[in-house]
Amino acid sequence: MNMPSRFSIATYWAKREPKFVIDLGEPSCFACHYFQEHWDEPNTMQERWNKARLERAHIVADSIGGSVDVENFVLLDRQCHREAPMTNSRELFLQWVHNRESWLSRCFRDWTLAFQRAGITEAALSKIDFRDYTNFQKRFSEHLRRCRFDKHPQLLGLPGDGDTVALILKDFLTVQAG
Repeated sequence: MNMPSRFSIATYWAKREPKFVIDLGEPSCFACHYFQEHWDEPNTMQERWNKARLERAHIVADSIGGSVDVENFVLLDRQCHREAPMTNSRELFLQWVHNRESWLSRCFRDWTLAFQRAGITEAALSKIDFRDYTNFQKRFSEHLRRCRFDKHPQLLGLPGDGDTVALILKDFLTVQAG
């Protein structure tokens, strides 16, 4: 039997659990709400959901008696899927999805700790004029190129990148101050 499409899973849950599908037009992980802007590029909602890099996760795994019916799936990003509980309890699994920390919250927490480890102070951060974001983005991108940093700037910010971001930002602040 075939698994349901991502769009059919999103549509099913959009009608039943608004916390899982915040906006049917913008695909995101049901648990942490991680998304990528390029997931919005296809024209139709169906294409967006079906092309999003979200994994179909069984609520009750098929290996322990779960079905391949749409109501037995949620859409999770890779990290959430890897960390999701494997259980025969639908209630426990859905509670886990409800209680999952958002990826943005994880990023801020990780970055705060990473900035502390790198010795970046609030005073140093306050010297950056984020109101002129376009200029900041241009200067920071130029700095990344000068450092020969090999990760695309739009991919920075995922949980786990805090220490990398902190060290690059510390160097950027030192160059800007110098």
